[in-house]
Amino acid sequence: MKKLDCSLSRFVSGIAVLFFIFSISNSCTKTEIDNGGPGITLVHSGYGITIQGDFNPAEIKISAGTTVTWTNDGPSTESVTSDNGLFDGIVSIDESYSFKFASVGTYSYHSRIHPNMIGKVMVN
Repeated sequence: MKKLDCSLSRFVSGIAVLFFIFSISNSCTKTEIDNGGPGITLVHSGYGITIQGDFNPAEIKISAGTTVTWTNDGPSTESVTSDNGLFDGIVSIDESYSFKFASVGTYSYHSRIHPNMIGKVMVN
């Protein structure tokens, strides 16, 4: 009976370890390229856009409820300003700005400092 208890204990421990590994791997942010066209990224959780002379990537496709974070890796302060006034953040060098997209829609944005820098977030 002692051998059976030990085997059961190992089995339960093994299941617990597998559950832990599975839960960690499922909580990570996943990014996949969408087959909808070049330069469009489908995002499942949170997403980051790099600012370095431009917004990279310039267009993303996300699900409602996703938070997008813009990080300024460029040489000057920039803004992340939606064309419809929904969000507006100043992003200093080596700093970030985040916005959670709760509603379905297409949100075009630009930098007020460098208006030729434009981007688009498409929320499904």
